[in-house]
Amino acid sequence: MGSKKHIVRFLAILVLLTAVCAAAYRLLFPFGPRPCYLPMVMQALVMYAEDNDGYFPTGGRNAREALLKLYPDYITYEFLAGLSGDKKLLKKQMLAGVEITEDASSWVYWPGFRNDDPADLAIIWERSPGVNAISGRAPSGSHAVGFVNGRFAQVSAKKWFEFLKEQELLRRKIREARVPE
Repeated sequence: MGSKKHIVRFLAILVLLTAVCAAAYRLLFPFGPRPCYLPMVMQALVMYAEDNDGYFPTGGRNAREALLKLYPDYITYEFLAGLSGDKKLLKKQMLAGVEITEDASSWVYWPGFRNDDPADLAIIWERSPGVNAISGRAPSGSHAVGFVNGRFAQVSAKKWFEFLKEQELLRRKIREARVPE
């Protein structure tokens, strides 16, 4: 009789530990396992630019669709969903040939730039705050950002709005320099 009690206790503890581990994993990785998504997308962007006279992908009905040019030669479609996007919805939209929505891909991408633009130009970032480049939880309000030269960084919530202003100015300056006189 005693051994049945031990087995029941053991199973109860096992179930409890499993639940605690699952909750901890969900807390650490709020959108599930997406290891190295930003680094992989950055590498795909760099390779694409190297193969296209220095230009990063452009075209499509929106900036997210420009990223589709990375598929399938440079990256699989799952990475194009971003760190918090819906991979199944993205695949469905891609197959249907409809516009890629923010729900499907969480990347904020800035097309029209080149790999020889200033290294501090951010060309892509994760829309959802508080997620790092490898899909783990990051400080609240911070954003995972990828730059022209392929590097990536986490921009803190405290610096985020100033960062956005600086980036807008930098993008404007680059575009103005490209306009023929």
